Amino acid sequence: VRGTSKNIYVSNPAHGGGLHNYGLAVDVSILDEWGNPLPMGTEVDYLGQEAHITHEAELVEQGKITPEEWKNRLLLRRVMREGGFHTLSSEWWHFNLCSRETARLKYVLIE
Repeated sequence: VRGTSKNIYVSNPAHGGGLHNYGLAVDVSILDEWGNPLPMGTEVDYLGQEAHITHEAELVEQGKITPEEWKNRLLLRRVMREGGFHTLSSEWWHFNLCSRETARLKYVLIE
């Protein structure tokens, strides 16, 4: 993705990588009682504006995600925040347990 608009979605290993490399970030969604993923508007790892959480009301207005998908995203964020995780604005599925700075000070990078 180097040199493309998708560049913003990938952590640069030269800068210490992402929090996944420390075991301090997760990519998650929600399953219903039958094991089916709740609709979230995009698949996990979708690289585009529809995955961002910063303008979801506009995405609904534009028909890019549905009100149900927005509601499901809000539920996921509420549950994860209650568990102590923080959001990443460009990926509805991505949650960090701490900042990169805190990770570097307290933990060892998993290579």
